[in-house]
Amino acid sequence: QIETTESTIYRYFESKNQLLFYFFNYYWSWMEFQLNFCLANVSDNKVKLQNAIRLITRTSENDPATPFIDENVLQKMLILESSKPFFTKKVDAENKMGYFFQYKNFVGKLSDIIESINPKYPHSKALSTTILESIFHQKFYAQHLPSLSVNDSQDIILEDFFYQLAINTILNYKPHGKN
Repeated sequence: QIETTESTIYRYFESKNQLLFYFFNYYWSWMEFQLNFCLANVSDNKVKLQNAIRLITRTSENDPATPFIDENVLQKMLILESSKPFFTKKVDAENKMGYFFQYKNFVGKLSDIIESINPKYPHSKALSTTILESIFHQKFYAQHLPSLSVNDSQDIILEDFFYQLAINTILNYKPHGKN
């Protein structure tokens, strides 16, 4: 669409992985902005969790206010490529350079919501990342490998599934070895 060669892109990004990180961070920055917006003026922590999960599970729509990027295409690309930034030989160095800052911010905000529901729940970050990555996996499966999912890509079904999974995990937590 921009009628340029691949080499022109690499004047700005040294590799495809660097370009992927740019989109990865743009997406999670955009999602954090939307999360802040959908949590504004909400006091019930369970409703906050439901709003956050609704935001993550919904299929992105292109925002006319940002003509320079198609958010729906961006989401589809990240669903396909979401694990690539993490599973590289350079992950530790990239982490030190702040490549995962926006993702960690989003995880932190989701984790804070979980902790506000049950301050004794000790695995809020693990649950947050599990929810985020699993939603991407389920969206991929629903489209490409339907026998591994609910065989329905309706956002409301994923929202309900992940909200129930999260809220039941958070509220029914018992420390290991205690019944």
